[in-house]
Amino acid sequence: QYLASRPDAFPPPMVKRLARLLDSNEPRPLNETMATIEEELGAAAAEIESVAPVPISVASIAQVHAAVLRNGKRVVIKVQHRDVAKIITQDLVQSKDLAATLQWLEPELDLRGLVREMVEMHEAE
Repeated sequence: QYLASRPDAFPPPMVKRLARLLDSNEPRPLNETMATIEEELGAAAAEIESVAPVPISVASIAQVHAAVLRNGKRVVIKVQHRDVAKIITQDLVQSKDLAATLQWLEPELDLRGLVREMVEMHEAE
């Protein structure tokens, strides 16, 4: 996802191909999505009256559903897929190690700044 959003840092053909992958994800089952919402929100999940069974958008990290709260307000809910945070954290640790190794082997190829940016984006999510 990060690489597909950085045409300034990676070759356009790579970015274009990766961007296509972002749109080719299958939605997670609604029962799994609802379980995740309940786990994440706890008692506050009771404020949700209904969640649209078909997501508005699906990506590799999360999916977005329209929902209605008990007070009638229409909202959207972004639900991160289960275990994604753990997998991304592992990937980022490996990316840091790889960037450091590449910089040591080829000093002109310093990707550590890009990896730091990816870490910051992940932490902000």
